[in-house]
Amino acid sequence: MMQASNERDIFPIAVAALLHDIGKFAQRAGRKDLFKTEMEGQILPQDKSSGQYSHLHALYTYGFLEDCLKKSLGSETYAEKIAHLAAYHHNPSSEEDNFITLGDWAASGLDRIKQKQERIEQKFYETPICSVLSLITLPEREAIHQHYLGLGKLDDDDTQLKEKLTQEDYSVLWDQFLIDWKRLPISTNTFQYLVNLDSILERWTSLIPSATYKTEPDVSLYDHSKVTAAFSVCAYAYHAEKKDYSEVSIFNVADKKWLFVYGDVQGIQKHIFNLKKNDKSSKLLRARSFQIEALCKSAAHSLIVRSGVVSQCEIINGGGNFMLLLPNTEKVRIAVENYEKEINGFLLREYLGTLSLNITLGAEVSLQDLTQENTPELLQTIHASNYKGKQKRFQSVLDTQGHYIDHYYEAARESIGEGNSVCTLCDYRPAQRDRKDEEVICSHCDALISLGTRLPKAHAVVLEILDPAEDNAQKKSASFGFFPVVGQLEGSGIQYCINGYGTGSFMAFHPAPYHVPIAIDKNGEPRVLMFEEIAKKATGTQKLAMFKADVDNLGTIFREGLGAKVSLSKYASLSRQMHYFFSVKLNKWIQEQKDYAESIYTVYSGGDDICVLGPWNVIFDFARDIQAQFASFSFHNPSLTLSAGIALADSNMPIPMLAEEAERQLERAKAQPSKNSLCVFSIPVSWQEFDLLYNNGKRYADHLGRQELPVSLFRKLLDLSNRAWSMLAEGDISSTNALWLSQLKYTIARYREMKSCRVPAQFWDNLLAELTSNHYQMMWKSKISLCYALYSIRSITTKI
Repeated sequence: MMQASNERDIFPIAVAALLHDIGKFAQRAGRKDLFKTEMEGQILPQDKSSGQYSHLHALYTYGFLEDCLKKSLGSETYAEKIAHLAAYHHNPSSEEDNFITLGDWAASGLDRIKQKQERIEQKFYETPICSVLSLITLPEREAIHQHYLGLGKLDDDDTQLKEKLTQEDYSVLWDQFLIDWKRLPISTNTFQYLVNLDSILERWTSLIPSATYKTEPDVSLYDHSKVTAAFSVCAYAYHAEKKDYSEVSIFNVADKKWLFVYGDVQGIQKHIFNLKKNDKSSKLLRARSFQIEALCKSAAHSLIVRSGVVSQCEIINGGGNFMLLLPNTEKVRIAVENYEKEINGFLLREYLGTLSLNITLGAEVSLQDLTQENTPELLQTIHASNYKGKQKRFQSVLDTQGHYIDHYYEAARESIGEGNSVCTLCDYRPAQRDRKDEEVICSHCDALISLGTRLPKAHAVVLEILDPAEDNAQKKSASFGFFPVVGQLEGSGIQYCINGYGTGSFMAFHPAPYHVPIAIDKNGEPRVLMFEEIAKKATGTQKLAMFKADVDNLGTIFREGLGAKVSLSKYASLSRQMHYFFSVKLNKWIQEQKDYAESIYTVYSGGDDICVLGPWNVIFDFARDIQAQFASFSFHNPSLTLSAGIALADSNMPIPMLAEEAERQLERAKAQPSKNSLCVFSIPVSWQEFDLLYNNGKRYADHLGRQELPVSLFRKLLDLSNRAWSMLAEGDISSTNALWLSQLKYTIARYREMKSCRVPAQFWDNLLAELTSNHYQMMWKSKISLCYALYSIRSITTKI
């Protein structure tokens, strides 16, 4: 049974704020049994002129919480207190009620825009939610019409577009929600309870509009409830420190009660891909990718605990960065500054400067700052503070504590002097001296290999506090206190289910986008394929390919994409949906596609980007499909686009070199004026062009496979393609390059007459037209289709 720590315990504030509008769900589902008519005079506000009561959903909130909350809390007294706090937010009758009201005002002031007159009037339960993705419009990009979504749970495979809902739709969803609600375990850990509760609400209320009456329905009930909880809890903590709970003070619109804190991991790419040997790369890659997520999760949780607030104050977290809402008190500021020094001292000491965590105090805000007009400037201030902080990497640590890594130099020197060596995997740290096997590796890399081994088998993760200043912090350094669990769950940390919600009691969901291709060994046990084995799955030439992609103009999307409709809830919703697409939907989709499930290795996928390895020809297919998946996810919004790079190599090429080449290809794609491109073989093309070139390459490969055309033709065309690139794209007008067009015509005419070329005459006319189209650009862009065809022939062994 949970016990309040004191009369003004923060836990009931958090639960009440999270559930303050759950009555809207019940009301729209027609659950009359929860409508507490006898409480309307106490709970509901009353219009003085008409005498009518408004905000009837509050009675449903009270009815639901009074009936159902005590079962999950294990305390009837606690449940009654929370039911009162949640239901009275439109008619507060106590000091604590005021904090729920304030949080609701702060969130609603940001969220709600008056509904346009042209929208057809509907009953309150008929209006569906408008997807925030369809609201994004960048400068000089065409706006799309708003897309409205049907009801469903977050993890439904396919959310349907729907212009009008029914009460039956809500009733069906409500019954499914109750099944999960009844699975909520009683927990003595208040953090665990709030994490579970948050996960249930995210699953079942992310597609429910928060408000529909004379308001644009573009904020979900989940996002509004979570932001309300963050504002309410932080305001409560702020006033608790001031010991001032007066109504005048609580509702002082100029009082800057809230503080935004931004965290951003630096050095991600170098950290993940800095591998010295390929034989352990598979395990190390997924372990290091997981570390970025673990560091953000651990840091956000530590700051929340030190600030005395709750998990709902984590507004966004994904892709190597997070944003928190905290109480704007001196105590919190000191806690944040101290943690920043401690964690970066720890990272400098344990990771030798390859990773750092930029933590900045973004902006302090009052209620009057939280308006539609001020929100863009607020978000700009937060990101500007983060940018400035990036320029001062490790400064706070070095200024106060000096150099940290001398002991590694001394340990390495001593190890070498005694006939030992440094680690062959990281090439930094001294190797372990007591290892019984022949591997010359350090304890840090050994822990990473163990972590990488557990990840594909793990069914849960447990989050424990990592105190960087503790003596035993090094033992948790590989996972930053965020442990993947293979066997039985135990310990006092916060538990999450990987890619699910538990099979017995409800467990909070946590994505683990670390798909790996599996083979069965001679003992019948599953094992992860090595990169050499993945390359052997390729058609034709056995090459490995890396695909890297991310969303274009993401900073501009967050700053300007929503225009006057921007709000903290929509900002959080957009970030959450992007992260969910890359970390959950794509991972599930990969597992459901046989060709991808058997050959794609996910290095990372989350936030707004993805990186995978696979057989070269499978990666070509994967690139086209990923772009199609993202376009469908974003409703083909021209303001939401994806750019990508592909690098090909032999499987024995060091992974860092392959990653650098893939990054160069991605940068070339993003250098295109409109972005929205893919680059491979150093040729940047639009996705539409890539689709055409891919199909041409498949067609050429078919001709080669049927021996209807000789390999020499495509080698000659490839040479001409390179010469056309040199002249048309790079400006090299040497005689060799300048004659490419005449030699192209000569080559086609010559091969047309060869008896070994068994294709229709129309093929040659079409080929010349294809290669000289688009102001001759397709000649040098055709390198993609020509290389595709040549790589498809297994006999090709020379470098292209």
